[in-house]
Amino acid sequence: METEQRKKFLGIITKEAERLTRLINQVLDLAKIESGKAEWVESGVDMKEVISDTLAAMDQLFREKNIKVEAELPEKFQR
Repeated sequence: METEQRKKFLGIITKEAERLTRLINQVLDLAKIESGKAEWVESGVDMKEVISDTLAAMDQLFREKNIKVEAELPEKFQR
């Protein structure tokens, strides 16, 4: 496997590990909400990064299913 492709896959693995960590934290937060002990903090989300990361994580599945996905996202895309 070429170095560039290995770097790409390593990046995807790292991002997915971070995503799973966030998922675990969200489950723990849900438990806090249900117990009435949650503290709310709002923050901005870079939607372009979220969408780009999702597309990268799904890339192999898209290729296996012969699906072509193109995304045109503005530079600043926050919510």
